[in-house]
Amino acid sequence: NEELNKESDMNFESKLIVDSADLKSLIEDLKKQSLVCFKVYSDFKNAVNSLIYGIAIAYNSDYKADDTITVEDNESVTKAFYIPLNHSNVETQLKLFDFKEILESQKIKKVTYDLKNQYNILRNAGINLNGALFDVQLASYVKDPARNHDLDIQVLEQIGHAIVPYAQFDKKNPLKLCDAPIDNVLTNVCDECASIIEVAKFWNNELNEDEKKLVYNIECPLALVLADMEYNGVAIDQIYLDELTDSMNLKLQNIEEKIYDLAGCPFNINSPKQVGEVLFVKLGLKSKKKRGKSAFSTSAEVLEELSQEYEIAKLILDYRKYAKLKSTYTEALPELIDIKDHRIHTSYNQTVTVTGRLSSSNPNLQNIPIRTEEGNKIRN
Repeated sequence: NEELNKESDMNFESKLIVDSADLKSLIEDLKKQSLVCFKVYSDFKNAVNSLIYGIAIAYNSDYKADDTITVEDNESVTKAFYIPLNHSNVETQLKLFDFKEILESQKIKKVTYDLKNQYNILRNAGINLNGALFDVQLASYVKDPARNHDLDIQVLEQIGHAIVPYAQFDKKNPLKLCDAPIDNVLTNVCDECASIIEVAKFWNNELNEDEKKLVYNIECPLALVLADMEYNGVAIDQIYLDELTDSMNLKLQNIEEKIYDLAGCPFNINSPKQVGEVLFVKLGLKSKKKRGKSAFSTSAEVLEELSQEYEIAKLILDYRKYAKLKSTYTEALPELIDIKDHRIHTSYNQTVTVTGRLSSSNPNLQNIPIRTEEGNKIRN
């Protein structure tokens, strides 16, 4: 990173804010700006659950905003600040609420990364974000939906700068931001916030007029609509889903008994290897497709072909269908009900598909089958 950043012309100042005097001075400086960048750091779980670690804020007096971002002299240095709020190694009396006036100001425009989640993190802290103007994640998506929109990738690819991490990556023992040395955190988060400003400038120069209209007038406003949808959540009738689970268990038991009768022995229907041995070795069914040199394929395609002649293949397909519906939806969805409001808060992904459509995750509510009786029972 150091070698790469020697060639980068990005320059910024960073400062840790932990006392009220520095906070007051910062707030007064922010009130003078027409554009600020912010990024709230948290353990974001869903739209209604997150523990805030701190907030990074940055500004550059050459960067202005009204309906769009403009850059004037481009001679001022970006000033970035980090306010730790829940760190294991920092004592502070400051609160996120101290920034309520700035964050709720419609006059002061904001640029950020991942506006949708930032909006809900602030909402859960009692702050109604106003003046949200530009999201560099959405800008990247509008320009090229197929590319990687991660912040560090954007910064590296678009402005040739490598964001300094707060800790070396350790998959087995990952270090949370709130537990890392505060000097490392300060460098990392201020680097990110200053980089967001520079990437926002890059996209405002790179996007054509139609693409800018998409970002400013459609994608960013849509992010707030999706934030509302995620925050409101989806009502789940747990008693009804439990009844569906009981019904599917009976169907699975019935199908299982029929399969065992046709096979002439019990076996693990959930094991592709055992299914292959029963179908192609014990029963001698003929398959055109093998998986590897010796293992027979028991894919849905193969079983569909066999089901035209053999009832056992059709029954195995039915078994898999009910088992998947049960494990993925009727059993899994009640486990995801949030204790705060007894609703499920899925994520509506705005920057995932290359076609521009939305996707749903954690849980994926879009994949509930719509053309089958069982799927419609779950949806209803």
